[in-house]
Amino acid sequence: SFFILRVKKDEIKPAFLNWFLSSKNHGGKYFLANATGTSILNITRKVIEDLKIFVPPVSEQEKFIEFHKSTLKEQEIFNQITFQRELFLESLYKKWSDHE
Repeated sequence: SFFILRVKKDEIKPAFLNWFLSSKNHGGKYFLANATGTSILNITRKVIEDLKIFVPPVSEQEKFIEFHKSTLKEQEIFNQITFQRELFLESLYKKWSDHE
């Protein structure tokens, strides 16, 4: 099945709902615990309808979303730094090994 969720934007921000549904500790955990099927997991309409979400005030959701965006950007920068360090280590090792 395929579901389209519509939200009242004056009550819950789509980005906040997306974070909640995608998070491993909240929506993701709930969906895994309530999924059916063995090789392909399915979520029923009832499971979605029974999902409980604490919805903070919109102003707090907006702050949360901005913080989450900053966290994602920070992770991206950290991954780039890690990748560059690995490249440096590989080139350094290659330089040493070529001199033997």
